Amino acid sequence: MKLLYIYASPRGEKSCSMAVAGEFVKAYLEKNPGTEIVTLDLFKTELPVFDRYAAEGKAAAARGGEPSERAKQAWDKIAEIVEEFVSADIYVFAVPMWNFGLPYVLKHYLDCVIQPGYAFRVGENGYVGLLDKKKVFVAYARGGVYASEEAAKIDFQRPHLRHLFKFMGIENVDELTVEGTMIASAEELKEKLDKARAEARALAFR
Repeated sequence: MKLLYIYASPRGEKSCSMAVAGEFVKAYLEKNPGTEIVTLDLFKTELPVFDRYAAEGKAAAARGGEPSERAKQAWDKIAEIVEEFVSADIYVFAVPMWNFGLPYVLKHYLDCVIQPGYAFRVGENGYVGLLDKKKVFVAYARGGVYASEEAAKIDFQRPHLRHLFKFMGIENVDELTVEGTMIASAEELKEKLDKARAEARALAFR
């Protein structure tokens, strides 16, 4: 088994999403000691620019064409990231909310890895996800609270990821969300994190 732990927070030990996701990874390794753990800090990872050359290389790979050398090199960098992603059996994401949505580094990463022939294909009736045997755990953190029906309308973090997982065919998804991190007192935040960590451990051992 291979677990790919992807975190999209620059806050390190102060990150609420990483505290919860890290607890899940720790507990999962306790239960499955032979698991290979690969960590990916998106704020320290140099992701390739998906420019015209990468697009040309992608088109050539999909259609069996012959790309230019520059296009081939650009696409090879993307393909390397994609192949690492699809080689994992379980994904763990630590995702803070930025401006009601995803951190830009995570969006960039997902734009690289969600590629035809790897994450999905086009069938007779539309798109078909290819990662249906994979599992996901996501730890979300938000400074505000989005539990109400009205507030949920501006939550573009969790619905976005849910849609992308479904698009890739991943139905086995567990989530934990720590809300109100900017308005909670230190004691309240500790209680929230302690509760979320305990729930993360329970999910890992399930």
